[in-house]
Amino acid sequence: MGGHPAQLCIHYDPSVASVARVREIAQGAGARLTEHFGHVLWDLEGVQDERRARTVTGLLSRLQG
Repeated sequence: MGGHPAQLCIHYDPSVASVARVREIAQGAGARLTEHFGHVLWDLEGVQDERRARTVTGLLSRLQG
């Protein structure tokens, strides 16, 4: 949010798994999530307060899919 890329913090035991293996597992999990969930970005005007944002959220949650 706020123009910053999403971040994920993973704690692991380096004596059990290498950084490369942890990266491989995380990328594989991300690919599986991407296959199941779509992503849409909409620019909205006029949503300037929390109440209106909740209203928009409620309306969007009723959409199929």
